[in-house]
Amino acid sequence: MIDIKRKEDCCGCNACGDVCPKGCITFKIDNEGFWYPEVDMDTCIDCHLCEKVCPILQPADKVERYDEPRVFAAYSKDDSIRTDSTSGGIHSMLANAMYAKNAYVGGAVYNEDHTVSQIVDANPQRLEEIRSSKYLQSNAEGVYKEIKKLLRVGKEVFFCGCPCQVQALYKVLGNKEYDNLTTCDFICRGVNSPKVFIKYMDMLERQFGAKATKIKFKAKEWGWHNFSMRVNFANGQEYCKDRYHDLFFIGYLQANLLTRPSCYECHFKGFPQKADITLADFLI
Repeated sequence: MIDIKRKEDCCGCNACGDVCPKGCITFKIDNEGFWYPEVDMDTCIDCHLCEKVCPILQPADKVERYDEPRVFAAYSKDDSIRTDSTSGGIHSMLANAMYAKNAYVGGAVYNEDHTVSQIVDANPQRLEEIRSSKYLQSNAEGVYKEIKKLLRVGKEVFFCGCPCQVQALYKVLGNKEYDNLTTCDFICRGVNSPKVFIKYMDMLERQFGAKATKIKFKAKEWGWHNFSMRVNFANGQEYCKDRYHDLFFIGYLQANLLTRPSCYECHFKGFPQKADITLADFLI
């Protein structure tokens, strides 16, 4: 069974819960706001599947990619998509190409409570939710099982997630490469605590007296380099501060206080990445 003795040894990918045949793994949130697997020993059959899919214990080494990356600089010619995106809007262009083939697109979306979850959906109208960076950990419970089911019936899938989530997906798939699967990750600086972000949003909602209706990390009010946090509220008000004055960005980018313990000892950085495509900002 999966047994986390050091928090640095769990990236919170949720893969162990997806493969448990008895559903005996739940995820408990610690005082920092990160989830870790907890096994119900009364129902565990000691099959060790949870250990076999853990990308830290068993890296996806059978998934082979280029030893040296092939690098392309590109951006979307659609001004509205590029402005609303990070990394030049390339993810949206890839997703639109996949939607045109009736494929399913996976990515991270906000929930009503301002947490983030991974989804996979064939509806192009959900792309606006998926688009753009969300600098906190996304819950992937159930998404690996759903993707595996879609692939087995011949559906095409385009999945975007953190490097650890992409490796977790390949582990759930048995390190098997599917011709109908395309994976995409990004240069990751670490995932932040959902608990901290909810507290931050509670503060803003009290300050502005209304529910937040739209959250945009890396808004471009002051350009691409001096990006900002923008939050819109149900009463029509708007909050916007740049990366040097917004409290969440200060805690993340300047103080390095909000990130999951495993991210400081990341097992998934460097090349070759396991995803088919890795996105990043190209600054000149």
